[in-house]
Amino acid sequence: MKARVTVTLKRGVLDPQGKAVASALGGLGFDGVEDVRQGKVFDLKLAETDPETARRRVEEMCERLLANSVIEDYAVDVGRAGSSGRRTGTMRAAVIIFPGSNRDRDMIRALELTTGRTPLAVWHGESELPAVDLVVLPGGFSYGDYLRAGAIAARAPIMAAVADKADAGVPVLGVCNGFQVLCEAGLLPGVLMRNAARRFICREADLRVETADSAFTSGYVAGQTVRYPVAHGEGNYRCDEGTLARLRGEDRIAFRYTDSLNGSVDDIAGVLNERRNVLGMMPHPENHIEPVHGGTDGRALFEALARFTLEAAA
Repeated sequence: MKARVTVTLKRGVLDPQGKAVASALGGLGFDGVEDVRQGKVFDLKLAETDPETARRRVEEMCERLLANSVIEDYAVDVGRAGSSGRRTGTMRAAVIIFPGSNRDRDMIRALELTTGRTPLAVWHGESELPAVDLVVLPGGFSYGDYLRAGAIAARAPIMAAVADKADAGVPVLGVCNGFQVLCEAGLLPGVLMRNAARRFICREADLRVETADSAFTSGYVAGQTVRYPVAHGEGNYRCDEGTLARLRGEDRIAFRYTDSLNGSVDDIAGVLNERRNVLGMMPHPENHIEPVHGGTDGRALFEALARFTLEAAA
């Protein structure tokens, strides 16, 4: 089996060779080259025949030798010998990190466990996203929730690229603070207000899956009850009557709380956009992946996304 490792300097790390190449290209008349990042490529031939085992082994090589994880990023592509070198069917995700994010590592871990591939961690100050199959906005308190929860993050440079991915049909998942950001950015309708009881809620909650007709929820059955952790102070979903009627009529309510948790209209816990490729939800499926954490109900969401990627690539 063959594997290719691409190593580049992290954004923010000075790349003198890249700057020299960019300058030379400009001197040759290639206008409009704003940045060049120089890197290294390693082509490996492995005895291993299982793709996911091979990927984990190569990632260990990167961590121990091939890349300096302090200043360098790396990407691993694994394919059978003689393959075309195209990306395999394993889902490639990007997790957006804002100042104040605190569930990004949980999300990265959940994606690693359910897809076998380490997602890209993308800083909010970036203006572009690479070719990915999923974009995730994780939980936390971006910018300290000042002004309104998610309001400042929604105007971060990376959000234009997130909107472009959504417009192109790429699944976008926003969890907790990520849901708030998606609403503030206009990618989802409605707004998240202070919990009705004015208290921070941190516990497990039972949810009812309202639709299985999306890339996110196809691993469940409509009407199924699942349990996810919740941890929020501003999870009270509100929208006007016209929007609520459309959400109901178009089967875009993905999850409801089985009891009145935080005052959300119609007990809404998660909603989809019109194209059904953007999901925002307050509960945390990424924290119910392993039995040791109290449950595995969240695993089906990420596995459904991975299957969607494979089917789309077929």
